[in-house]
Amino acid sequence: MNKVLPYFLLASLLVSCKVKKESMVKNSDKLYGSYIKPIAEIKQEQFIIEGCRRRISGDYNAALVQFNEALKIDPENDVALYNIALTHFFNQEYNKALAYIKPLLKLNHTNKWYKLTAVDIYEITDHYAEAALIMEALAKEYPAELDYQFDYAYFLIKSNDYQKAISVYDQIEKYIGLNEEIANSRKQLWLKLNKPEKAVEELKALIKTDPREAKYYAMLADLYIALQANEQAYQTVQQLIEIDSTNSKAQSIMADYYLSVKNYQRAFPYLRNVFKSPDVDIDYKVKVLFSYLDLLQESNRKNEAIILGTLLTEAHPNEAKAYAIFGDILFNSYEDSEALNVYYKTLELDKSRFSVWQQVFLLQSRLGLKEDLLVYTTQALELFPYQPLVFYYNGLAWLDKKEYRKALIPLESMLQFEVEDVGLKSQVQATIGDCYDALDDFNMAERYYEDALSTDPDNTYALNNYAYHLAKRGVRLDKAEQMAAKLVLQVAPDNVTYIDTYAWVLFKQKKYQIALSWLGKAITPNTKQAEILEHYGDILFQTGKVDEAIIYWQRALQNGGDKQVLQKKINDRKTAD
Repeated sequence: MNKVLPYFLLASLLVSCKVKKESMVKNSDKLYGSYIKPIAEIKQEQFIIEGCRRRISGDYNAALVQFNEALKIDPENDVALYNIALTHFFNQEYNKALAYIKPLLKLNHTNKWYKLTAVDIYEITDHYAEAALIMEALAKEYPAELDYQFDYAYFLIKSNDYQKAISVYDQIEKYIGLNEEIANSRKQLWLKLNKPEKAVEELKALIKTDPREAKYYAMLADLYIALQANEQAYQTVQQLIEIDSTNSKAQSIMADYYLSVKNYQRAFPYLRNVFKSPDVDIDYKVKVLFSYLDLLQESNRKNEAIILGTLLTEAHPNEAKAYAIFGDILFNSYEDSEALNVYYKTLELDKSRFSVWQQVFLLQSRLGLKEDLLVYTTQALELFPYQPLVFYYNGLAWLDKKEYRKALIPLESMLQFEVEDVGLKSQVQATIGDCYDALDDFNMAERYYEDALSTDPDNTYALNNYAYHLAKRGVRLDKAEQMAAKLVLQVAPDNVTYIDTYAWVLFKQKKYQIALSWLGKAITPNTKQAEILEHYGDILFQTGKVDEAIIYWQRALQNGGDKQVLQKKINDRKTAD
């Protein structure tokens, strides 16, 4: 029952405060003759009128007092009962309204407005069967009022009496003929009765009423798809395309058909047309594009997804969700710069999407956009003060700027949260260790490195940086060697950073030949890391290969190494004392 307002709201304004005409003046010409209105009846009318006035002003409790006074004079006054029920309904006291409407209908079962009021009260209190009985009676009493027939069917459906509801729609069809509302309603009922063939017949009959109406073919195709009758759906859509070749619904159904059989190549031309149209539901497009995320390793699917994402944002330029899914497509296609720009646009339209902020932080960090990372994480701290990940990336941003004390503030604050991700928690602890290491607070640095490995003993970042920290200081070298060896022997034997750390620990242990052997594996003509090149030069020097050492110190200098330190080594032809 699709009603914006209950039946009685308008009618009640007209009739709820009227008293019985026959109880007032039976003959106006004899007002002062054979009939004079009794005092009690006059008082009753006054109470009802005053009650209506109070109700209109919104004072429901005062209105109820007046109506109940009228009811005391005549307990069977249907007008008073009706107004009490109505007032309780307005005051959202539905069960109380129900308690008064039942005796009212016993007193007066012919008043149409009483019945319609009862229907609305029954509906809101979930008494659908009782509402159906009243609507059945009204439909018989007023056969020309088709709304009564439709509402009768509605309450039968709410009462789960589907077969009888179908019969009511059959009766309506006799009056007005078959139309979309009737056919669609009966289709739904046949499906509820598990008779899909009957549902199909309904839509086929609808098509016969207007064979050129494209929408009817789309409805039938949708039904076939829901029934997983793909071949019938395909045939129906072919008919639809003959009628309207540009129909976006037909295009989307054809796309769905080919997607259902994993034929993305045949689906793509239809999808391209669908994605171009701003009239097609954006959620449908987002769902389709989401399905491409698992296919991006295939170059054809990747190209298709990027084209569809571009069309999606062009058709819906003000929809954040369009940019968000396109950003995900680009991100998972390793198109980092393009993905970041699309995510920026997403945040311009909707700053509440924290998942997008996360992607932005990750890409800014990956792309080395230190200033951008600091700006965006600072904004995000205000928007998401309870999201630990914001604190982490803000700390990284300050760390990249070598502002170690500023980095410690968000990083240590993050540990105040309950971080369930063990790997992330360990990473934060290790990063705090890096900050204290840079500040030469070695006790605090080692405390946090130990915490990181206690949280996650396999944290490669913590193992590497802790080992390197100890090697720099020349302390606990056995522990440093153990951690570094674990990395190069068990975890990542080809990782240049880990090899450099291991070689440097060996160097500090004066195991120069072994160190030279290990780091020599990692050094190539293309090596650009200044620190690794400098270390290799230092190891070469300690093994007596001074000329070669100078070559690598020079390469380190060319690649951004410490100019003062390296130039002195080159000039002096030896390492610093």
